[in-house]
Amino acid sequence: RKRNDEVGMHSPIIHSLINPNGSHYQDSLFLRLFLKELELEAFFGTDLSKVKVKIEYENIDLYLTNGKQHLIIENKIWAGDQPCQIIRYINLIVKINKDICPINDNKRIDEELLRVIYLTAQEKDCPDEHKLNGGYITYDENWENKNGKKKECFDKLKNEKQYKNYEVRFHKMGYKEHIINWINSCQKEVKNITNLYIQLQQYMDVVKKITKNYQGNVATLDSFALKQNDNFIHTLFKITQESMEDKYKKEIILTRGKILYIFFREFIEKTSTLERVSVDVKNINKKLESLVYTKSKCLKWFKQNHRVKNFGIFYKINDKYLLYLNVRTNNFHLSVMKHEKYILKSLDEKDIEPIKNIEDFHLEKWETPSGMPSCFSKAYNLSDNVDIFSTYKNSKLREDIKKIETKLLESAIK
Repeated sequence: RKRNDEVGMHSPIIHSLINPNGSHYQDSLFLRLFLKELELEAFFGTDLSKVKVKIEYENIDLYLTNGKQHLIIENKIWAGDQPCQIIRYINLIVKINKDICPINDNKRIDEELLRVIYLTAQEKDCPDEHKLNGGYITYDENWENKNGKKKECFDKLKNEKQYKNYEVRFHKMGYKEHIINWINSCQKEVKNITNLYIQLQQYMDVVKKITKNYQGNVATLDSFALKQNDNFIHTLFKITQESMEDKYKKEIILTRGKILYIFFREFIEKTSTLERVSVDVKNINKKLESLVYTKSKCLKWFKQNHRVKNFGIFYKINDKYLLYLNVRTNNFHLSVMKHEKYILKSLDEKDIEPIKNIEDFHLEKWETPSGMPSCFSKAYNLSDNVDIFSTYKNSKLREDIKKIETKLLESAIK
């Protein structure tokens, strides 16, 4: 069945598990864990064997009762709410069970007798047309959309010809949290019953899919690589395209691109005290924008064997200099660019003098393409500097950045 089929899949599966007389032969175990997840362990008392679990009872998705206590469960995956759905079910159960009476002649029902559970995959707080009042659900008489059938429903409530606007204790229940927790609890209890454990796992997978929380048993290379140690990432970048098997080449290249993207997005910022320059700032030169990294550019750089050039990330060193970390051809580059209010200016020898005097640090003048002003840059051949991605904090690039930060900041202070 379709993963979002609440009538054909989810309600029947939940029903089969919480039913003490279900074919799982676990008596009331799963029902007890279900109620515990909602903090309702004591609602039906200690003897859960007397609880009847009904599915689609008078159109109620799931209805639980021991003859005295009653639980209404409205199950919603992606479907919308029907007009007056909850308040209609409440009226039905109150009408059938004469011992359910409002407290002190008002419309609030004793919470020890009747409760409503709203189970959704969308984390909705309350059904349409209803409102919450101190943890109790009721129909919202001020709800504005009263056209068509909704107006008809509203009129029935207003005149009390058919429905009374009862207030009933309300519980919000979500698939993403409560149902997944409940299934986990069930699995722990039956871990030695293989078939039942596997069936619970299969339903868990379905729930994770409808809540956008599913990961298959076979990990993608990129998800695997990012969880591994530095040696694995180092090896991943050292493999030459010529040595890759065709069936793995696409995934390896894609993984490299994702790691480069994450490097720009996270690694540098976590290890630098410099302020990142955002291209969203209105006074930044528009030409800067074409040089800023994107996920697409990162993927293409490896896919097209480094032919996508000149993109990276800008940091403000001070009011005079920008640090530009970027990729070009086969190299990773550290560049220092001059700016005035983020409008790029050309650098000359005297501008870069503080940096050139740093021991063992060499910047070469780079005439930037596309009419960009010149800057001073240092290249790091990727094949010899894979540690940029694997152990960045210990890499030569990071060491040089720290020198630049220190030297230029000192120069700015002077």
